[in-house]
Amino acid sequence: MSATMTPMPESSTVATPPPYPVLDDSTQPYLPREAYAAWSRRVGAWFLDQAVLAGIVWLTLGERATVPTLTTGLFSDQDGQTPWQESGWVWLVFLGVLALQAWTGWTPGKLVAGIAVVRERDLRPAGLLRTILRVVCHMLDAILLIGYLRPLWEARRRTFADSIVGTVVVLRRPGLPAGPRRALTAGALVVCLAGAGLTVTTTSWGGPAAEATAWCIPAAASAGGDGDAARSASVELRGVRTQLVERRLWARRVTDVARSYSATWTWAEATTPVGDLQVELTATAPGGAVATQRVGVEGRSTASTTSETTSDGSHLTTQVPLDGDPATALGDVVDVTTSLLVDGQVVATCTVPGLRLEPVDR
Repeated sequence: MSATMTPMPESSTVATPPPYPVLDDSTQPYLPREAYAAWSRRVGAWFLDQAVLAGIVWLTLGERATVPTLTTGLFSDQDGQTPWQESGWVWLVFLGVLALQAWTGWTPGKLVAGIAVVRERDLRPAGLLRTILRVVCHMLDAILLIGYLRPLWEARRRTFADSIVGTVVVLRRPGLPAGPRRALTAGALVVCLAGAGLTVTTTSWGGPAAEATAWCIPAAASAGGDGDAARSASVELRGVRTQLVERRLWARRVTDVARSYSATWTWAEATTPVGDLQVELTATAPGGAVATQRVGVEGRSTASTTSETTSDGSHLTTQVPLDGDPATALGDVVDVTTSLLVDGQVVATCTVPGLRLEPVDR
């Protein structure tokens, strides 16, 4: 009895279709344009992240400080402002946000906006090195802002930095159950709103926080003059420290704005020396730092910088101020010396050691 054998089919390999259509011969996945983050979402996420960084900067360095950014380079300073790099806390937060984007694709702002930065070739997180290079390359995008506007027309909505380092920004939420995902997004939103709140001053006050006043009678100097001006003169020495007090949300920040000193000379008009008159003020900190200022007496000096001089008919009054960064850096306790000069020679001088700025009751 013969049996009919049914031939077994030859084994064959069935190709698995790629998860996304392939664009030309590229090995990179191609998504519909709608899957890439819209320009408006990217901008919104940037503002939220900047709010977080700006809030930390205000808490640690105050209002007059630069703010780090993930889009225009790691180091951006402005004249007259405190560099953010001086604060270890700002460094910690900045590097934390940078690492969060590198290893997850999200930052607090991007999590709220529902977008993530990923590698273009496999849609996985970009990694730390690529993320840092992307921040540096954003400096190219900053030229006339063309690179930042490029996602408006580029097929995959990439900036120049994205194209250079091989990243794209896609619509993506964390792959978690609905409850934990919403809780995580809500937490990121709270962080962003807190940062935004810390950029808005609700109340502020500025003015003298500490003052000092002392009087002295100048002594005639041996360098010249008959001492008449010294014997008829009195000097008021004054110091002031001004502060700015700001409240933002729950936080109250007190910032020393400046210190300034002044010497106000008053002497009998009849004893006014003849010659080019100048007054000088020198303040010396315990550590040896010195700040000095010399001005001409208005109407009685050829100096380029003069102080306003007043007369009540019998006495002349003039003032020499000492302010700016050199005075601010001296501290609250200084030795103060002021002198009257005639034709460049000191004719009268007085010194108050240990002038201390004391807090003002408010």
